[in-house]
Amino acid sequence: MVEIICVLITHFCAKAELRRNPALRDRPMAVVTKEDNNLIVIDKSQEAKPVKIGMSYQNALSVCKELEVIQADFKFYSLISEKIACDLNNKSPKVEAFDLGVTYVDISGLERMYPTQDILIESLLKDIPKEFNPRIGIAGSKFFSYVAAIHSKPNNFLKISNNFSSFLHAIHLDMLPVSSWNKAKLHDLDINNLVDVSNWSIDSLQLQFGIKDGKKLWELCRGIDNDYFYPLELKNQLKTSVCFDEPLVNKQSIVLAMSYMLDELLRDNKFRNRSARGLSISAQTTNSLYWNKKIKFKEPLFRKTKMLGIVESVLEVADIPGPLSDLSIELMKLTDDFSIQKSLFSFSRKEEDLLESIKQLEIRLGCKVPIYEIKEIEPWSRIPERRTALMRILP
Repeated sequence: MVEIICVLITHFCAKAELRRNPALRDRPMAVVTKEDNNLIVIDKSQEAKPVKIGMSYQNALSVCKELEVIQADFKFYSLISEKIACDLNNKSPKVEAFDLGVTYVDISGLERMYPTQDILIESLLKDIPKEFNPRIGIAGSKFFSYVAAIHSKPNNFLKISNNFSSFLHAIHLDMLPVSSWNKAKLHDLDINNLVDVSNWSIDSLQLQFGIKDGKKLWELCRGIDNDYFYPLELKNQLKTSVCFDEPLVNKQSIVLAMSYMLDELLRDNKFRNRSARGLSISAQTTNSLYWNKKIKFKEPLFRKTKMLGIVESVLEVADIPGPLSDLSIELMKLTDDFSIQKSLFSFSRKEEDLLESIKQLEIRLGCKVPIYEIKEIEPWSRIPERRTALMRILP
């Protein structure tokens, strides 16, 4: 028998911002994003009670003078959502990261590992930070597990068994997987939940709401949900993380820690006869602030000395928000390039070394460097300015 768990984190964006910046706790806060040249509230904290989701930035400030406004960082939210999904994937091989704050877990066949569902739920909750207060719903399909999660209490679970009809009154229009056009039509017909359409025939529903959405409504009224489960596709990652007993307070200690971490990654069998085109650094400070940096190599690298040299150059100009308590590095875009063709002639090798030095300087400064060489253009010209020209060494 198929059983699906829905892990629901309400107000996910706001909770992610509170986790990133604990100073915002117990203060009214709203997360906004730009839509049609207007800033719209997409999430808020519990303290911002007068503020409504969908309200404009100006209206939100007018009803709550002390409101802290945060620009939405969807990349950061996606990283946290992906991290939660990957942690849950350690408990079950079938995990779907459906949306920000909504993750489905197929727990079919896990009875031998977890004798009771209470033990399984307790194990899942341990993989999610407590401040997210996840709600757990259990049912035989994705949609009904989502309904159960909405009606469960924080850090607890609710299960919908075969008696799904008792939950039809609790399924409001905004929860239905139909188009916004049909949701508006349901409102116009004064239909508030699935109970109001449970006696409609499939022909009547399809006539009013279209073939696809009409059939979907008819099936949901009868407890049928055939939505596909899309398991999470894990990337072929080379990643390592370290938690420090004593925070790293200077960049020299960070470089030393990364040196040991690179040793571990480069010894991994997945990296044998391969190179990396980039490096991703993620860190958390003692104040729970996050710092991320992605470094792109000019060419695939497989030697630790070159990687570490680039990292040192980047860290020299990096603005790290505080002492680091956690550090993670990941080798990105692995390729099968494992060798570099060197020139036989010494003058060519000197030119290659010069080009390599310029590339490292560009990475360190984060921009193109104005280094030129003099090229003869018209040496026979009577006009001195036409005889030579300055050409950038690297395009």
